[in-house]
Amino acid sequence: MLEALDHPNIVKYIDCYRTKQGKMCIIMDFADGGDLQQRIKEQRGRPIAEGQILDWFTQMTLGMKHIHDRKVIHRDLKGGNIFLTKKGIVKIGDFGIAKVLMNTMQKAKTVVGTPYYLSPEVVQSNAYSYSTDIWSMGVILYEMVM
Repeated sequence: MLEALDHPNIVKYIDCYRTKQGKMCIIMDFADGGDLQQRIKEQRGRPIAEGQILDWFTQMTLGMKHIHDRKVIHRDLKGGNIFLTKKGIVKIGDFGIAKVLMNTMQKAKTVVGTPYYLSPEVVQSNAYSYSTDIWSMGVILYEMVM
């Protein structure tokens, strides 16, 4: 799936191989600026500049549009899965529990993800779609602002 997602705001798949022990290793972009969760913690309660928040959130939104246009739900969006480069580029990563929908009307029902970022539909074990990722993005935006 990651190989099919080619966008500047998504961690780029480079290659994969198996070790002698049979473990699969995936080679991806390196985000030399850490992750968003780490960056928020480093602020120690000091506000992040509004312009910086808008820049990061815009990049996240562009990456999510690319993902959703390919009928993929990330399902685990959180600050720890939003990577940053030292040049200020946002890279969405960790597609380990992502789901590909067969069409835009299909819904998923599996309860997966990090609890604080789960949308109400997921928490209530209802069917959900792309909007669950939008909910998670809203939580991330709230964390950046606060």
